[in-house]
Amino acid sequence: MKNEMIMKTLHTIYTNFAKRIAVVLTLLLALGVTSVWGETVTFVPSDFSGQGTTNTGSEMSSTKNGVTFSCDKGFGTTQIRCYKGSTITINSSNIITDISFTFSEKDYNGDLSTTTTALYSGLNTNNWTQKLSAEQARITQCVITYTIPGGSIPDPEPDPTTTYSI
Repeated sequence: MKNEMIMKTLHTIYTNFAKRIAVVLTLLLALGVTSVWGETVTFVPSDFSGQGTTNTGSEMSSTKNGVTFSCDKGFGTTQIRCYKGSTITINSSNIITDISFTFSEKDYNGDLSTTTTALYSGLNTNNWTQKLSAEQARITQCVITYTIPGGSIPDPEPDPTTTYSI
């Protein structure tokens, strides 16, 4: 009997806590925090296989999960090559928050970095563009983090099949 009372009390506490969390999330959404769930998409050289033109480059593009990575003067090989003078564009119907590049070597980072990686964080955009003025970029991976506007609030009601133990 005592264990049953404890279980009911724990269930009540959990349910009340979950409802309060749901109220807080609802208030955040009402105050304009429209993006709470993040997703990532990764672009690799094979996504651009057979696209572009060697040495001079031409338009190449790949879309995954509603995010498009394109380069107007590129070539898809064992790297995503975007040549000097080209423009890299990343766009999405969602909000792009972070873009992380990994380059084959630091001398081919397209003036996006001084090392073999580059991170653009704290973004809040649907469209990111960068012109490569100094050198070509040989990208081995590009990871884009984005948020989905709105999102859904999880149901605060606990699963009735959940068991508790003391």
